[in-house]
Amino acid sequence: MTSESRASESGAKSRAQIVVVDVLAAVGGGTRAMEAEAMALIGLEQACQQANEAAAELRRAIQAEAVAKVETVQARNGTRQPLREEEKASRAAAKADQHAEREAEKSKVEQAKLAKSETLGKPRNAGAAEKARLAAEDAGRKARAAHLALDTAKVTSETAKAEVRAAQEKAKLAAAQVRSARIADAAAKRNEEGAEENGRKAIEAASMALANEASAKKTLDRAIRALKAIMLQEARAALAAASETQTAPRPQVDQRGASSIVGQPVEKLKVLTSRVTRTAGRLSRVRRRASQDIGEIKITTMVEPNRAMPTNQPEDELFSGMVRLLIFDPVDHADVTRLTEGLERVEGLRVMSVGGSSGGGTCITVLAEQPVPLVSRLGDLELVYKTSNRGKDLEVRLRLPEDLSARDEQHVSLPSATR
Repeated sequence: MTSESRASESGAKSRAQIVVVDVLAAVGGGTRAMEAEAMALIGLEQACQQANEAAAELRRAIQAEAVAKVETVQARNGTRQPLREEEKASRAAAKADQHAEREAEKSKVEQAKLAKSETLGKPRNAGAAEKARLAAEDAGRKARAAHLALDTAKVTSETAKAEVRAAQEKAKLAAAQVRSARIADAAAKRNEEGAEENGRKAIEAASMALANEASAKKTLDRAIRALKAIMLQEARAALAAASETQTAPRPQVDQRGASSIVGQPVEKLKVLTSRVTRTAGRLSRVRRRASQDIGEIKITTMVEPNRAMPTNQPEDELFSGMVRLLIFDPVDHADVTRLTEGLERVEGLRVMSVGGSSGGGTCITVLAEQPVPLVSRLGDLELVYKTSNRGKDLEVRLRLPEDLSARDEQHVSLPSATR
């Protein structure tokens, strides 16, 4: 084994170790970024829910205020009749009092005349005096009845006034509740805007972390391939040196041992990739659940999941204007990013928005600025497995990760070592 090959192997191992550490750091950063993104989306969902609750409370407060105002007007209108009745009873009582006083005065005059005639010994008719007394008593009874009716009218009027005061207090309380609800609604909207901004930043950070992780994995693959090449070159050099000297038996290269040594970084990468895939799967499910609720808030018109699936769209049909691509299969952020990048490379097509779908998937809205054979263009993308018509929208099914990984392994597989 030459000193150059030893130095080359040592340098390759050092570089590979550094790259493995970088990959682990990138994976950790990507995992933390995805967790932060999931937490930000959950916070946005909670902020949207609080904003909806505040808006509903504001609507209820406004309705209660309107009802209180109507009740106040009705109570004020209800006091008019009792006040008129009270005024009428007051006039009737005053008139009855005057009539009773006149009748009482007449009775006194008749009684005085009767007494005077008896004193003088002159004959006098006692019927007139009795009639006057009865009239005075009847007028007194009518006056008392009029006063009783006046008291009843006053009680009714006071009751109506109390109802007006109660309605006014209720209207004031409803107005105060409306003011409080408006303040709470404004605060909830500000919180929602802040949560949206945090979610946007978290998604951008997660995208960058995933891109860094993918780049680090590619670098690790290159380092592993370089290490394999160096070890195979060293084995060939050792065989050549042994054949030239003829001082020792011909060395046999243990291909299985070399393969196991070379395969150790590969096995470590497989374990690492499996762990990252499981973590990304769990986080992507949380993110899809939060994105689904957010999409239902932000997107006003979505396709119902139970709509019948029509026949496949002809590949040569031209699409123009706004078209929605619906993905109901479970996908992660990396798949959506790759599909979006592929759509942006299609001529005459522009990606407008990416959000959640009411059916539990993902909705990508694109704008065809000119007639585009969208189905055939989608079929040209490596990630797309099948495209089907769904009303005015298109349902896109992506290839499984196993298919893509198997195809990638075919492209990067190395030839086995030769003796």
